[in-house]
Amino acid sequence: MIAAVNSGMSMTEAGKLHGVSRWTVQRAMQEEGSSPDDTSNNIQPPVAVGF
Repeated sequence: MIAAVNSGMSMTEAGKLHGVSRWTVQRAMQEEGSSPDDTSNNIQPPVAVGF
C-alpha cells in the first residue's frame, strides 16, 4: 500500500485497491515516516468539536 503511493498512486486509489480508507493509508504512511510526493491528497479529516 505504501509502495503504491510512493510510486505515484494517490492515497485514495491505494486505499481502494487494498480495501481500506485513504485515512488508513495516510496513517500507515505517517507511522512508517513516509510522505508521498503528491501532496494534493493531504486533506485532513473533519475534527469533532465538543459543545
